[in-house]
Amino acid sequence: MEQKNSQYVRQFVGYARYDTTEEFEALREVYRVLCPLLNLFYPSTKLIAKHRENATIHKTYDTPQTPFSRVLASPFVSLTAKEQLSALKAGYDPVVLRYNLDTALDKLHHAHSNKTLIEVLYEKE
Repeated sequence: MEQKNSQYVRQFVGYARYDTTEEFEALREVYRVLCPLLNLFYPSTKLIAKHRENATIHKTYDTPQTPFSRVLASPFVSLTAKEQLSALKAGYDPVVLRYNLDTALDKLHHAHSNKTLIEVLYEKE
């Protein structure tokens, strides 16, 4: 889903400890919505080159594209796989996905803020 741990998941979910069943289910819903949103609709840049000039490191990035666009541009992916991915993307609406993500994040934060110490201790046994 992501290139680095802090790139997207931590940006959306945060660094809190989610250890109850209710939090686990809410986190599962966040990931279910976040995966197609990031891979089909959110563009990202990729590092093309990096060179050092004295003490300065210069990085060159390509133009921002979604992972979906990168797959479609790849000559190594078969035409049938590209058609299946295009059909998959046609079934999603980015506005609805973002609304569902916000709802899932609200449920996650609500579950985290309402848990008690007894729930945490009970879950560990």
